[in-house]
Amino acid sequence: MDISLIAETRFSWFELASWIAIAKMVVGFGFLIFVHELGHFLAAKACGVRCDKFYIGFDAFDIKIGDFVLIPRRLFHFQWGETEYGIGIIPLGGYVKMLGQVDNPAEQQAEFARVRGEGGDTEAGGTESPKAGEENIEGSEPLDPRSFPAKSVPQRLFIISAGVVMNLIFAVVLAMIAFSMGAPFQPAVVGGVVAGGPAWMADVQPGTRILHVNGDSKPPEHLRWVDIASGVALTGIGHEVTLEVLEPASETPKDLTLVPTGELIKARNVSIGSVGIEPVSSNQLADNDKAIFAGMAASTAEPPLMPADRVVAVNGVETAFGHDLKRELLIHYDEPVTLTVQRLGGKPTDKVENRPVEQLEIVVQPQPYLDYGISVGFGPIAAVQPGSPAATAGLQPGDQIQAIDDQPIADIVLLPGMMRRAARSGQTVKFTILRGEGTIDLSVQPRLPRMLLDAPGHMPMGIDELGITVELLTEIAAVRTGSPADAAGLKAGDSLVSAQFLEGGTTLTAKSKLRATPEEFTFEEWPQIWPTIMDVTQFMASENELKLVVQRGDEKQTVRLKPVRLDGEWSRGRGFSLQPYEEILTAYSFSEAVSLGFREAKESTFQVYLTLRQIMRGRVSVINLRGPGTIAAGATQMALRGDAVLLLFLTLISANLAVVNFLPIPVLDGGHAVFLIYEGIFGKPPSERVYVMLSYIGLFMLIGLMLFVLTLDAFQWIIP
Repeated sequence: MDISLIAETRFSWFELASWIAIAKMVVGFGFLIFVHELGHFLAAKACGVRCDKFYIGFDAFDIKIGDFVLIPRRLFHFQWGETEYGIGIIPLGGYVKMLGQVDNPAEQQAEFARVRGEGGDTEAGGTESPKAGEENIEGSEPLDPRSFPAKSVPQRLFIISAGVVMNLIFAVVLAMIAFSMGAPFQPAVVGGVVAGGPAWMADVQPGTRILHVNGDSKPPEHLRWVDIASGVALTGIGHEVTLEVLEPASETPKDLTLVPTGELIKARNVSIGSVGIEPVSSNQLADNDKAIFAGMAASTAEPPLMPADRVVAVNGVETAFGHDLKRELLIHYDEPVTLTVQRLGGKPTDKVENRPVEQLEIVVQPQPYLDYGISVGFGPIAAVQPGSPAATAGLQPGDQIQAIDDQPIADIVLLPGMMRRAARSGQTVKFTILRGEGTIDLSVQPRLPRMLLDAPGHMPMGIDELGITVELLTEIAAVRTGSPADAAGLKAGDSLVSAQFLEGGTTLTAKSKLRATPEEFTFEEWPQIWPTIMDVTQFMASENELKLVVQRGDEKQTVRLKPVRLDGEWSRGRGFSLQPYEEILTAYSFSEAVSLGFREAKESTFQVYLTLRQIMRGRVSVINLRGPGTIAAGATQMALRGDAVLLLFLTLISANLAVVNFLPIPVLDGGHAVFLIYEGIFGKPPSERVYVMLSYIGLFMLIGLMLFVLTLDAFQWIIP
């Protein structure tokens, strides 16, 4: 796992910017609800339907203690003409109350009676709806001419559809505004791959630009990383995805056919297809106080590094992107390096283009390696990358490494560093391997690392210098004499059960870097997590501890370990974080804004539809659905990144509202539309009994879905 080099925008309850982002999120979601209901309201008014209420949020009930109202059902309301306008306390949508039309089946009988009492006894959706002034089929008095059931089928269909139409219109408008402002996006450029994944097996290199996914027609310069991720995920696990790519050293595109797997992403109940590629990062340090980690080599650089410094070279080798910087630091992980840094001068309030650029040469020492004295066992080679040094030498999956240059491997986690040093000096290394029932010796020429491989924690450990992945065991193979593990009484043969970085001994850095796993995790679920633990350990402050539970025989033992420096070994990270690499897509004319806005709205709508279709077909798991809490949190994170990013997120949500609201489910707009189409075809609506029964079914489906996604939210945010 690369734990040192990517900075993210983080939410904090103690920062004003976070509260401003929350406010923007609330206003944004409220606006989407408002325009949806405004569509219904304006269409109803245009057709002469009386609208009794227009609410954002639901005003279902007061929350009381006895007769005391603790929380009122509405935050705000007023009467203007015949309509009551207000904001309800339940922020899960909104509604327009029209005479004779209700969504709640429990209220339908009362509403039918109300319409009959105001001039007719035809029931909305119960019998054929005559025109205003006509008698119903039972010969009763005519309907109120301003009631919803009194209107023609086309008029009612227009009213029902207007909310969805408004959401689609404003999806375009929001995207137009975002692109007019200049919308930042992560381009479709590969920054790294996951060892053992489809992209790694296909030898996809950092810097590869993806031009098209499954033959899409989008201009390559507009293709974003999110388009790649969603395109691969929606292709489905086990189904081929075709990527047209342009490799860094090539001018001719080529097609790659990869098969997404569900094994590469394992975090908080997520089951998503992936080919094992990661987005590109920039060569610029984070522009905040988390740019440089205290106590690490970067914090003692001479002259000092500063937030927002741009590293353009390492030891004279150009580093245009983050992966270039990672590669050069990895090659020279045990040596001092000279960084060529560009730093903006002038005042931070000045425009960037007006600030002078200062170029500095900064020396950063290697980062000492912190260790517990534990060497975990390892199994056979899991995968061999085609064309790699291991493949050239004849290594095969299933081979068990017995010795290197006639010496047993002291610590598998330190093997990449050993191979790195051999590659730098041009040495050939002898591997003694067990294959079948016999051992053979093979000569391997390690290569310089080309990338920093990610270690997901549940996948075999990757060694780029050899081009192999190795299965790790959850058993301690050896304990170094005099180490913290030795002092705690751990022994070879102990089984690893669980691990946790302790509060009070855990820096914010360590916790955030394990965000993809539970804060306390088991080795049964994460059998390959040990390299990640050791990576996180390198960032730990001196007071940090690792709580480790091991099993010896029938007994479990819990120990607390503080790492110590291991002489002669060095960490691959130096303690600074980089900003994500982003490009800006700006519409410089109204026509261009319209074009980009329509494209974004169309793609967002299609993405929602395709996601639902793939869920129905079983290609995407339903556990990938998210509830209002997770969506709100996502919107807040988008708001922290900027207004244009938030607007594009709201574009997606607006499209989502349009598609979901028009699903053919009773009580949703789409369900009402189906009833109206039935009435238009057969000349009369379904019977009242069928209408109410289907409405109850639809209501229970929605309640069930809401409870399901709220449970998923709980697993995502409450349950570690």
